[in-house]
Amino acid sequence: MASEEHDSALQRLDAALVEQGRLRGRYDAAIGTSTELGAYVRLRAAGDQVAAREGWLNWIDHES
Repeated sequence: MASEEHDSALQRLDAALVEQGRLRGRYDAAIGTSTELGAYVRLRAAGDQVAAREGWLNWIDHES
């Protein structure tokens, strides 16, 4: 069970990292345009998701 939870948490972290990378590219492209702020907000939210997924994975690893 712990291994399944770990694998699931790792997959979600990987997906969050991919999304963060995608949004970083969109933010970089938006710098200096009217869409910069929105892109920045989405990138920050993606960073929050990565941090949450990392925290969850660490919690699973330390509880098992």
